[in-house]
Amino acid sequence: MDQPHNDARGSRSRIRRPAAIAALVAIVATALAVIFTTGSAVAHPSYGQPCTRCHTPTLTVTVTLTATPSTVHPGAVVKLAGKVSPDHSGKLLSVAIQKSRTGTSWTAWKSVKISATSTYAAKWTAPATKGKYYFRTKFPGDNDHKKCFSAKKLVTVN
Repeated sequence: MDQPHNDARGSRSRIRRPAAIAALVAIVATALAVIFTTGSAVAHPSYGQPCTRCHTPTLTVTVTLTATPSTVHPGAVVKLAGKVSPDHSGKLLSVAIQKSRTGTSWTAWKSVKISATSTYAAKWTAPATKGKYYFRTKFPGDNDHKKCFSAKKLVTVN
């Protein structure tokens, strides 16, 4: 049913309630679709990307790392591999493998994309300099999950 209404110029016009209700229903339906798709009332532009810290992630992640073999000669190849849990497959996400000579001061070594099975892998060639080399993996955090690190792994070059 149409209702009389004064428009911005003071003229009498008619508002069509069915059209206004249909527009409101479309807006609510869109908002609900966003909520059910993303789990949030706000569609975040970087969903699946490293968190921009517009909110505080609360969930924890476990990142594993293996180094095989753990004792090598110079020039040998070591496979560094791991898994991110819970499953993060399908998200555009990378983890950073970090390296240290001391096991306490870390530098970025390599960024690796997470696979469709939420795993990652890289190969490191042992240098000519003998000694201890430590590795760990950094999960950068995302919209839901906090930043975290794997346990450190020692590779000895003899």
